[in-house]
Amino acid sequence: MSLAEKFRDIVTSNAPLASCTCFKVGGAADYLAQPRNQKELIDLVSACRAEKRPYRVLGGGSNSLIRDDGFAGVAIQLSSPEFSAILIEDNRVSAGAGVSLAELISSSCKAGLSGLEVLVGIPGSVGGAVCKNAGGRAGDIGQFVDSIEVLTPEGSIETRKRSHIRFGYRTSDLDDVVVLSVNFVLVPDDPTNLVRRIKKIWIEKQSHQPFSFQNAGYAFRDPRGLSAADLIDKSGLRGTKVGGAELSDRDPRFVIASPEANSRDVEQLINLVVTRVEEQTGVLLELQIDIW
Repeated sequence: MSLAEKFRDIVTSNAPLASCTCFKVGGAADYLAQPRNQKELIDLVSACRAEKRPYRVLGGGSNSLIRDDGFAGVAIQLSSPEFSAILIEDNRVSAGAGVSLAELISSSCKAGLSGLEVLVGIPGSVGGAVCKNAGGRAGDIGQFVDSIEVLTPEGSIETRKRSHIRFGYRTSDLDDVVVLSVNFVLVPDDPTNLVRRIKKIWIEKQSHQPFSFQNAGYAFRDPRGLSAADLIDKSGLRGTKVGGAELSDRDPRFVIASPEANSRDVEQLINLVVTRVEEQTGVLLELQIDIW
């Protein structure tokens, strides 16, 4: 019996993934699973392990590039209400892995809780954000985490306290688990002041990020103490194109995929930039995206 037959209510075979990602390119997954609750997720992961079938969580798709030949495994989306709830009590906020960062920031702001506004303008979901320790110059999401509920590869649910989680610069040690929900501890503040700060951060970010109508992804991570954009510019690469993919002229850390682009164009452009920057500056750029 195939996986789609075992989980006919939540699994789709040969599912296109391009529309689920920021680049809007790439092929299909063998299976796309959308479990409705923790039990279905546990059963699904258990079946994948039994069949030795790879699986990955596809969150908001802001950090994912799907290759043109697709993903030979199970892409899991935690988009059901059970994984998309936000609960606020005093200065504590609990958010499901499927909650968008924008919704999390908005809810915290309305409750008069400060901290997460440093994430304004960053796309994606809570689960993906904590795995990548998303953030910017003003801070990152890991500093506000109190605990995380995860599903281990062995199929058990654990709560990991902040003291047992390793957050680094745009990294964490959560790659081997499925994040289910995250608990944050924030700081009370005046909602009016929060709205003012959020608007200021938003305006600043929108002034140099690609336009909303463009299919773009933040491809290159800033090295510690350096600017990836400066390194790309010093290497004479701003505006470089490969097929239907090009570096944004507003911020060359972003790759824009035109309607005519394919995943190969995007990946070749990324590889070209990494190679040229290392040749010209001696710095090896790290990627902010995962290539499936």
